[in-house]
Amino acid sequence: MTLSILPSEDIALELALRVKSCRLVHRLTQEGRANRSGVSFGTLKKFERTGQIALVSFIRLVVALGDEAALENLL
Repeated sequence: MTLSILPSEDIALELALRVKSCRLVHRLTQEGRANRSGVSFGTLKKFERTGQIALVSFIRLVVALGDEAALENLL
């Protein structure tokens, strides 16, 4: 999916779906991913549902999976 043609809210939801997909590929529960990243369970749950999250929490979730390269590619 090309993000450049989507509204900001849809991009946020797409990022949430991608983060959730990575979590599932690694066979982590939401609680396990939250604990591993230092992000609260409620924050992760809300992010996967709505796409809304603080930038620092988003970075923690990505880093917890060892996917810092994905963050580099964002820039």
